Amino acid sequence: MHGLGVDVGEVTKYGRDARGRQSRSRLEVDFVCNRGSERVYVQSAYTIPNQEKLE
Repeated sequence: MHGLGVDVGEVTKYGRDARGRQSRSRLEVDFVCNRGSERVYVQSAYTIPNQEKLE
């Protein structure tokens, strides 16, 4: 796509654990496409071996 900057790397996900404490996870992402303030995350896979990987 024209006009997009493309990066690779990790995304930090913030949330709460079962006890209500703040948690942080680092997730791998294949491509991050940027155009101005718009950001699209793209993950590609040939197969997804289990539910944990799908999530």
